[in-house]
Amino acid sequence: MTDEINSPSHYMLFPDMEAIDVIKAALTPEEFAGYCKGNALKYRLRAGEKGPVEKCIAKACWYQNKLREVTRADFGQQNTIDCRTPEEKAEIA
Repeated sequence: MTDEINSPSHYMLFPDMEAIDVIKAALTPEEFAGYCKGNALKYRLRAGEKGPVEKCIAKACWYQNKLREVTRADFGQQNTIDCRTPEEKAEIA
């Protein structure tokens, strides 16, 4: 069974490389951060239009977490859904 959120099979290019790896390598760090932020926003704005709302929000959170990984920055305003892992939440508590 494939993980449609964290590692969709249709994004696997090679056994050890996904499309996101190629995109990251092709962009500057700032461009990649913008790419992640834009995708997180896109999935939130159209949540429920191309599939279940929960799946769309999970994809938005995946990009939000990827953005946090590469920038260690928060995404958007305070009213966004908190997508941090329990471990990440505990770090600032």
